[in-house]
Amino acid sequence: MPGRLLILTAAFHPAHPLPTPFLQSARQAGLQADIVLLCHRRDSKVEQELQRLYPRTYIIAPLRYGLLRAVRRILVSTRLVKPVARLARAIWKNSGFLRKRIEAIVPYLLAITLGRFFLTRSFLAARANEYSAVLLIDSRDVIFQRNPLEDFEGGVLAGVENTAIEDQPRNCEWLEQIYGESPKTLSELWPRKVICSGVTLGAATQILAYLDLMCDEFIEQLPQVAYTEYLDQAVHNKLLYGESHDLDLQLTDNFQGSIVNLATSDLSEFDADWSGGLRLKNGRMVSIVHQYDRHPELERVLLARLESNLESNLESNLESNKEQKAVANALAGVGSQL
Repeated sequence: MPGRLLILTAAFHPAHPLPTPFLQSARQAGLQADIVLLCHRRDSKVEQELQRLYPRTYIIAPLRYGLLRAVRRILVSTRLVKPVARLARAIWKNSGFLRKRIEAIVPYLLAITLGRFFLTRSFLAARANEYSAVLLIDSRDVIFQRNPLEDFEGGVLAGVENTAIEDQPRNCEWLEQIYGESPKTLSELWPRKVICSGVTLGAATQILAYLDLMCDEFIEQLPQVAYTEYLDQAVHNKLLYGESHDLDLQLTDNFQGSIVNLATSDLSEFDADWSGGLRLKNGRMVSIVHQYDRHPELERVLLARLESNLESNLESNLESNKEQKAVANALAGVGSQL
């Protein structure tokens, strides 16, 4: 599917290392994309370093970090998290006039793994007509090996893991924490394979619709999800396996090679020779490798391969500083609207 690609990833914590392998691999795979990192603060020196790895990389800082920490500390210490969450949900549901205002505040009541969906939606809504496809993706444990648009035909593409939800205790706990232990909807989910929330590719309009679904559900369940990490995957699975969405959903698995999730894989579905990258048994190169760090020897081989090509990658000329600055400032302006 030809067109311009937007890649959005959250790299919030100031102590996180730069996503060097992620950006190196994007360049090596020949991606033509804007890569936007959501961070706590914008740093021009860091942004310049990132652009050495992949020229069209930009940082936006959509949340006021000091305010985020202060709100969380006050609400947690006073045990007001659930009352405030219930109040915010009630206002959101009953006041159309204040609905957008509540949605702007909600990220301050969430862990970043959930809050990023609101931040991403706000950013994308202002620029959706500029991109034909959008990739929502983790960056810490992901590398590209070829262009993901080669396999993409529209709609929303998500990858499933090798095991069922009922065989992954943490996924079960996340679902039960939000929805309780007995609902019929959960019993219907248990035998289904986990849809990983770390990589989701879609047409811009479809991704916006997906983000609307996720954000609305987070607010509906706000008392249960406030300040708790990783619950996004529970909502991701419940909604995508449900019948109440109109997304053109396509699921892919490790045997197809578009998006591979390795947390529950023994790697037997891939060729045993990794020196040229991770390939399917038929020799086809995998596009997006997620969770490679769960396999230390694979990680060593893949990162060594990236590093060996780093110098030649960095010899390419960066795009003009003028264009870089103009685009970066435009992106930062969108982020500041939150």
